[in-house]
Amino acid sequence: MDAIIMTSITYTKVIDDIAYLTLNNGTYNTIDDAIFLDLDRFKIFINQNPQLKGLVIMGEGRHFSSGANLNNIKNNSKNVNLLEDSLNRGKEILNYIETLPLITVAVIKGICFGAGVEIAMSCDYRVCSKNSKFSFPESENGFMPGLGGCLRLPKIVGKKEALKLILSSVIIDSEEANMIGLVDKVVAKGEALDEAISIINYLTNDRSIEQVRNICSLVKKQALIDKNALNDESKYFSKLVQTKFDNH
Repeated sequence: MDAIIMTSITYTKVIDDIAYLTLNNGTYNTIDDAIFLDLDRFKIFINQNPQLKGLVIMGEGRHFSSGANLNNIKNNSKNVNLLEDSLNRGKEILNYIETLPLITVAVIKGICFGAGVEIAMSCDYRVCSKNSKFSFPESENGFMPGLGGCLRLPKIVGKKEALKLILSSVIIDSEEANMIGLVDKVVAKGEALDEAISIINYLTNDRSIEQVRNICSLVKKQALIDKNALNDESKYFSKLVQTKFDNH
């Protein structure tokens, strides 16, 4: 049986030294809260499986994730401090995933919007099906990405593409996502998971766990995002949300 880490996330049993973390919250795997999993329990799971060489993050059903629950954001708009704290704690989760001494791959299909993209960007690699669509709809809704999107996206696709994607809220297809570097591989429908497993195996086969962990740990330390910048993003997001819903 899968172990549940909060209501919107499950992780499956480890298969061949790879763990699988699945977004599982309705048809579109909506992210109801920035604190989308119990980080302490997730750390225990990782620590109890020292043989792990990879982690796959994917969405249950037809989609990866449509992103944050707008109604929940609206309901929390009056309490800026609470919203800001929630975002910072959500970023702790993504920072932990980003610095795991494993090969991490996001398997994307269907819709991958907003917070869904931000979760996927915490992984080392992103593989998507041809039917995938990507967008940051936050600007169109009157605010901005709040789970590290403003900081991770330019590191992945460059400043110009990041500004375009975030400010325009344009929806892009898998081919464009691949062209700008947001995803690393586009495959036929139903093949993304196999491709993710192939990437992990290719990079870790015939390498000891100690090698994998030491190399991943050191390489990923060079890519850490400044904590003050992440906190600023949470602050700006919360103030924009308050302004947006105070005017309605």
